[in-house]
Amino acid sequence: MIATVLLSACSTGGVPPIETSRVDSGALYFYNDPVNEGPVIDQVAALNDASKQLVQTSTVNGAMIGAALGCGLTVLSASNARNCLTGAVVGGAGGAVIGNRVGQRNVERRVELVSPNAVVRDLELATNQFDNIQTDLPQFIARQEAELNTLTMQLVRGEIDQSEHDISVLRIAGERADLAEALTLSARDARQASRNLKAAASRGQTGLDWHIGAAARLAEDVESTRSTFSML
Repeated sequence: MIATVLLSACSTGGVPPIETSRVDSGALYFYNDPVNEGPVIDQVAALNDASKQLVQTSTVNGAMIGAALGCGLTVLSASNARNCLTGAVVGGAGGAVIGNRVGQRNVERRVELVSPNAVVRDLELATNQFDNIQTDLPQFIARQEAELNTLTMQLVRGEIDQSEHDISVLRIAGERADLAEALTLSARDARQASRNLKAAASRGQTGLDWHIGAAARLAEDVESTRSTFSML
C-alpha cells in the first residue's frame, strides 16, 4: 500500500527498532462537543455523524508510515530525520507526498499513526450522544406503540378509514426503520474504529489499549440498544 522512493540520503547504519508516540490516557484532554438533545431521530443521526468521524480519526496515517519506511527509520528523531527528509521524496498511502518542511515538523514529534487525543475527543462525543439516546429512546418507542394502539382503536370505531390508518402506520414504521439503520451503522463504525486502532497498535504505536476497548464497548452497547425494539 505504500510506495516509497528511497534515496541515498536515507541510508543509515544500524536501524533502531520502531518506536512511535506513547500516550498516557489519564492525561488526555476532553472537549465539550455539543450533544444533540432534540428528537431521538436527530440524536441518532448525530451519533451516526460522530461515529463516522471516529472512523476517520482512528484511521492509520499512511503518509507517516511512508515517511518512516522511506527514511529507513524506526525512531524518527529530529537529528537523523532532517538528513533523510532533505533528500527524500516519500510517497505514503494514496500517493501522499511528505515534503522536507512538513516531514521535519512531523518527525520532530515522533511518528503518530493516529492522534490519541483526537480519538478520545470523538469517542467522548459519540459516547455522550449515545448516553443521551439511551435515556430518551424508551419513551420514544413507548409513544410509537401508544400511537399504533390509538390508530387501531380509531380504525375499529370508524373514526378514521383504512387509508388514513395505513399512512400513519407507514410513517411510524419509517421512523423506526431510520432509527434502526442509523444505530446499526453507528455500531459498525465504532467497531471499525476499534479495528483501525488495533492496526495502529500492530504497527508499533503504544498507549492505545484504552481507546481500542472503548470503541469496541461503544459498538457492543449500540448493538445491544438496537436489539431492544423490533421493526414494524
